[in-house]
Amino acid sequence: MRKSAFELHEKSAKHKKTRQSFETSKKITDTFKKSASEPSKELKEFEIKYSVSTACHCSVRSVSHQTELIAKYGKGSILEHVKLHRTKCMKLLKNVVSLSLFEELINDLKDTKYSILIDESTDVSVTKLLCICVKYFSKHENRVQTSFLGLIPVISTTGASLFSVIQDFLRENNIDIRNCIGLGTDGANNVSGEVNSVFSRFREMNPSIKFVKCTCHSLALCCEKAFKVLPSNLEYLISEIPRWFSVSALRRDEFKNIFATMNEGKEQYEKFVTPSTTRWLVRGKSINIILKQWEELQAYFYSVVDKKYQARMIRDMLRDEVNKFYLTFALPFVQNFESLNAAFQASNPDPSKLFEELEELRMFLLQRVYKDPHERKHLWAPTDEKLGEKFEFDLKRSKLLPEKKLEIQRRCHDFLIEAINQIDKRIDNTTMKMKYIKHLSPKNCLSQMKPRFTNEDLPFVQLAKDENFDILKVANQWEQLSMKTNWREEFPNSDIPTDPVEFWAKVHEYKNACGENCYRELATIALNSYCIPLSTAFVERVFSHVTNVKTKARNRLSTSSLEAILRIRSHMFVHDICCQKFKVTDKMIRLFTNAIYKTDSSSHTGTEINPQPSTSSAQASPAFVPTLSEENEVCSFDEILSIVF
Repeated sequence: MRKSAFELHEKSAKHKKTRQSFETSKKITDTFKKSASEPSKELKEFEIKYSVSTACHCSVRSVSHQTELIAKYGKGSILEHVKLHRTKCMKLLKNVVSLSLFEELINDLKDTKYSILIDESTDVSVTKLLCICVKYFSKHENRVQTSFLGLIPVISTTGASLFSVIQDFLRENNIDIRNCIGLGTDGANNVSGEVNSVFSRFREMNPSIKFVKCTCHSLALCCEKAFKVLPSNLEYLISEIPRWFSVSALRRDEFKNIFATMNEGKEQYEKFVTPSTTRWLVRGKSINIILKQWEELQAYFYSVVDKKYQARMIRDMLRDEVNKFYLTFALPFVQNFESLNAAFQASNPDPSKLFEELEELRMFLLQRVYKDPHERKHLWAPTDEKLGEKFEFDLKRSKLLPEKKLEIQRRCHDFLIEAINQIDKRIDNTTMKMKYIKHLSPKNCLSQMKPRFTNEDLPFVQLAKDENFDILKVANQWEQLSMKTNWREEFPNSDIPTDPVEFWAKVHEYKNACGENCYRELATIALNSYCIPLSTAFVERVFSHVTNVKTKARNRLSTSSLEAILRIRSHMFVHDICCQKFKVTDKMIRLFTNAIYKTDSSSHTGTEINPQPSTSSAQASPAFVPTLSEENEVCSFDEILSIVF
């Protein structure tokens, strides 16, 4: 073809139209190029905070859908540039937020005395998990706090295996095991036994370590063992009534109708609660609800007695007023145990007040059994009306035979004796000595009537010996504390705080005219005393979050992902904030780079890739997980299809 023909074609309208479409078309190579512009600090901060909010309130997988809507309707703002999907979200949680929080915790623990709280449980995927928490005085927060340290999958749960795992974890994170002054567990033999346990091995490494069995577990067991002294059908009654209604909405509606008819709408129906050995505060509530609705329950089970054998069993028990007498007697005592248990489960309770309440409960029981409760001499007779006012009043009005009344009173008397024996057995002397920590309160330690420092009953004296402090020097500081310094001048508005930790934190930093920390040793011992664990309720809360996060629908959530979510949630709980008040630090912004896709901060890798339960068919056909280069934004499967096709 001649050159002139090409020139004519070049000037034609057809060529110009086709050429224009080629010039405006996008090259395929441009599709896989990363964006030249670096995300702004504000955009990074938003994506981090949004990831944290997701970890606190919903599934990570939902991010892929939510951020698409945010980008779509956020045009004209930085939100239109949001590129956040489940993979990136989980990488931010693990390798940015969780890593940053963990490093802050490790730095806070340097050269600090601490106590370890441990417990072991199994998640929904039948993975055994060891949870490690730490209680210490935070120099950064200027208070004693309990924080989540780590979640480790384990196979064997012997004392040797668990200690080896804990020791390796502490060593890998540069936490000195010799700084551990306390160990809190649930009391199982593999962790608390005198020989061949986790505690025995800690004691070999650190002979001065203090072991405290979880007081919440102990109180729950005391109540449970005492309740078993009463007739066994009571346990059946308070458990089967809630189960009867829990499996059928029709049964609940029928009972509500009977309840409304008998009360003429003046009272509200209360939902029944099923007792459980792992729910420590439920038994008293369950008994109370059954007693309040006793007549209505009798009427209901009389109406359904022909339908089920179980209904006839419950009907017969409700008809027997002896069962009501036993429950009426047990209710106030069970409620006292559970009220104290709830106090020990508080986030930052005052140890002195807790052990005062524990001593009051013990004395309350002793006064019902002994005429001389202090010496434990001269038992009251079961007929001496020491078993509760309402119980005694109802029993007197009853038409039961005197022999039957005496049998009921004897069983109730045995309940009190067993409760006292269980407290003596399960609340050991080491735990009860913590009641003397009341002398460290500002009111007592600044008093002229305070005990001498050499009193062996004071728990902090033993801590001073264990730390090889100069006892004479510390005793001298103890005596001078209320004599040489006007502490009202050291606090705003001349108001000495009632919180002992706040007070001793100020004493720890106090300097005299020569610039010396003249009370540092004494304050260090006092603050360490408040780091001794009282219960493992914090660890139990962590496992409650494990149950809520790793469900049957999310059973493939990896341990590292679960650990990151737990660390963030526990951080929110400890600092009493929600995701809205979460502060993104400069370190988190610096960590927010393409490097977050390279490796995980934990040895456990993986993301939440499949929300469906793991089945044999699912294992045969695993979900497709896209793998892109580190420089590019990780996209969802649908996005990859749109790019390729």
